[in-house]
Amino acid sequence: TLYLLDGHALVYRAFYAMISRPLTTSKGENTSAPFGLARFLIRILDDFKPDYIGVVFDAGDSYRTEVFPAYKATREKMPEELALSLQHCRDVVEGFRVPAIEVEGWEADDVIGTLAKQAAAEDILTVIVSGDKDFYQLIDTHTHLLNPGRGGASGIEEIFVTPATANERLGVAPEFVTDYLALIGDSSDNIPGVRGIGPKTAPGLIERFGHLESILEHTEDIETKRVRSALEQYSDDASMSKQLVTIRTDVPIALDLDGLRRDEPDRERLSALFVELEFHTLARDFAPKPRVAADSGFVDFAEIPSEGRAAETEHPDPSTYEVVVSTDRLPQIASALRKARSIGIRSVTAGDPLRTTLVGLGLAADEHECWYLSFAHERSTTAVDEHGNPVLALDEIDTVAANLPPLASDDLAEIRSLLEDANRPKWSSDEKQDLHALAGSGVRLAGVEFDSSLASYCLDPGKRQHDLEFAVLERLGRTVLTRADVCGTGRSLIPIAEANPDQVAAHAGGGAAALLAVGIPMREDLENYEMTRLLEDVELPLVPVLAQMERTGIKIDIGFFDQLHGRLAHDLELVQDEIYALAGGALRAPDENTAV
Repeated sequence: TLYLLDGHALVYRAFYAMISRPLTTSKGENTSAPFGLARFLIRILDDFKPDYIGVVFDAGDSYRTEVFPAYKATREKMPEELALSLQHCRDVVEGFRVPAIEVEGWEADDVIGTLAKQAAAEDILTVIVSGDKDFYQLIDTHTHLLNPGRGGASGIEEIFVTPATANERLGVAPEFVTDYLALIGDSSDNIPGVRGIGPKTAPGLIERFGHLESILEHTEDIETKRVRSALEQYSDDASMSKQLVTIRTDVPIALDLDGLRRDEPDRERLSALFVELEFHTLARDFAPKPRVAADSGFVDFAEIPSEGRAAETEHPDPSTYEVVVSTDRLPQIASALRKARSIGIRSVTAGDPLRTTLVGLGLAADEHECWYLSFAHERSTTAVDEHGNPVLALDEIDTVAANLPPLASDDLAEIRSLLEDANRPKWSSDEKQDLHALAGSGVRLAGVEFDSSLASYCLDPGKRQHDLEFAVLERLGRTVLTRADVCGTGRSLIPIAEANPDQVAAHAGGGAAALLAVGIPMREDLENYEMTRLLEDVELPLVPVLAQMERTGIKIDIGFFDQLHGRLAHDLELVQDEIYALAGGALRAPDENTAV
């Protein structure tokens, strides 16, 4: 199969599908068109798996303007926001390694028609992807049509059109589509047609007389005076209109099947583009993926190459993440952390933020050396399959997870001392969460000199996401496992304590290491934009204050709120009585069991 996509039609479709709520970046750039086009290409490639694919665009002025200078003259000018996003639409197409096809002086319809005809000669099925009714004239055993439809209040469902269903939309067979369009005209392209003949009259004329030329030859046989007069008066317009709506199949272009062969997307390029356009989910989907190693104590982060081809660029991913469940390892870890310039920390908690359980703690001495201290896991570490899903052996199902003693115990004294030492610089991705998490274990975290989420906010307050995962994706071009990756979402959500500890280690230990890597360029940007003082003198000192306020709460006047409760209850009773009176009913006694 060869899929030929009508480029401009799909771009317009994507733009106007979100016209009431356009997608914009934090800088105000409208990105509805490239987003919609990207999502559509993903669906075409994944769901239909074409052997060959190309996106066809109009190029230059068509010969039709010479035939009829007013051709398309009534079309509104392309909205400026859409025009500005066209290059990004091209970038999306190139990123998916889908050829963009255009022939100067020819419309996309003619190029598609020519390529479809040549493909038919090669016994290849062509699927034209467009909502344009003109393409119905090309439908035959070798050429089908996929109308992608559109969303919104006046939504149209996607339909696949074959010769068996080709006459359902217009009421005429494909070989008569040009005659039909020549009679009714096309206001969107300013094609005149025959004034007075519409979609209800045209099919009857075609059924009775056949093609337009035959209809014009037999006008004297038409009983309805209005129709007969219209055909006689506008016969020249009808003939010209047929010339305008006929898709040419003789464009000077040769079908290059090798060039149109479906290829794997350039994931690295797409991820970078999606980061720029702030398509966060798509950026993560196409970024190099972390992989959890199927062994008993370490998590390996390695780029997974795109299927069928080697990775083009190696990413500086950290090497190993050790899941620590034995106190024997703690002295060596404490020694490494004492030598570190800064300690990366990332807590993993369960429960209410203020009454939380510390499930584990990610610590990093640098971006290559990090650990995950397991405190409250409820299952053992296990092997995982190639997709990162845990693989449980029968004898592991009832295994109790191995954990370290509590953080407040004597065995963790060295680690606790490092966390509480204000002279040991620490970097966090969410200091307030870490403060609450460690406070619940009797530890007063001190010495935090950098918070990536606050730094992100200082650099760009309008950005929709300030989490560590997006900062790593945006600046380092790779991903860190999120909590959702580890625990799932919706119905598949599991408690973090029951998740695979190897994957939690990748989330927390890996996050702590990635934090130390991504923090360097973020601090440089803070310095360049003169935002360092804002972070260090205002935002960071405020975090412990806010955390303490949240843990302490605020004092309220209980007596005042008791009085307010009584007054509101009384007012509500009066309103209810008034409602019943206005409705013509009896006064209703307040129900003492009804909550106010």
